[in-house]
Amino acid sequence: MEEKPNENVNESALREELEALRRENSRLKEKLGEINAGETVFNFDEIKKWFQNFWGRIKEPLGWAKETAEPQIKERPIASVLVAFGVGFVISRMISRR
Repeated sequence: MEEKPNENVNESALREELEALRRENSRLKEKLGEINAGETVFNFDEIKKWFQNFWGRIKEPLGWAKETAEPQIKERPIASVLVAFGVGFVISRMISRR
């Protein structure tokens, strides 16, 4: 099976993103440990910057998802409402089991 060059680029980009998320996760775990130890107080400016960075990273994919889903929702509004209801129901059942 021959791999396309674009697939390698996407795979390497995904690996890099995954590694960045792992580093961020480790950093957040360290901060949480400090908070639990009583050594650090919440830094709301840092939290605000983190959310702004997060929003900057997901804004484009969310826009793409909206543009992709909007025509389908207009074509099948009843099916869309039923799917949304079903997803909400499943999520609520998952949350209520905890």
